[in-house]
Amino acid sequence: MIKLKKISNAALLAIICLGSMSFIVNHLIYTPVQEDSEVSFKIKNIGTMVDGTLGNLKGSIIFDPENVAKAKINATVDISTINTGIGPRNKHLQAEEYFNAEKYPSISIESSAITIENAAEGKAKMVGDINIKGKKKTITLLFSYVKTKKGYNMKSNFVIKRKDFGVGSKKTSIMKNDVEVNLNIFVQ
Repeated sequence: MIKLKKISNAALLAIICLGSMSFIVNHLIYTPVQEDSEVSFKIKNIGTMVDGTLGNLKGSIIFDPENVAKAKINATVDISTINTGIGPRNKHLQAEEYFNAEKYPSISIESSAITIENAAEGKAKMVGDINIKGKKKTITLLFSYVKTKKGYNMKSNFVIKRKDFGVGSKKTSIMKNDVEVNLNIFVQ
């Protein structure tokens, strides 16, 4: 009876370990591939579209379309990397009136829920918080996902209101409030 109990305990331990390994394998933590990913934006300023990018994308993404209950997105970009193609404008956007990069060096986004909208088309929805200049707002965004050899390519296009985050001052009325954000993120 003692030998059977030892074998049963060993078998139970093996099952628990294998189950834990299955959980880890089925819930891989992906990270953005810096050189293949892009975070870009567009805003109308003085009647002209201004576009730019933000870099140094970091984060962790847990994503499995078969088990989205465990899905989680947490990512940041650095304000110091803002690039509109015009150096003085980049510095101006990092100043206190706009992004205040010295006090708030990054923009972050963190999901609270992810759901699959259309599995056949690779469409999902994320609800989460975006934090700009210390102001956190809940957003809902749709994104597409395509399985790659080592992870996923995730794309989204959404609009935020710059004034919701205190970006720009009352003097910046010639700049539109809507900012179009485009994400093309490769994770592995």
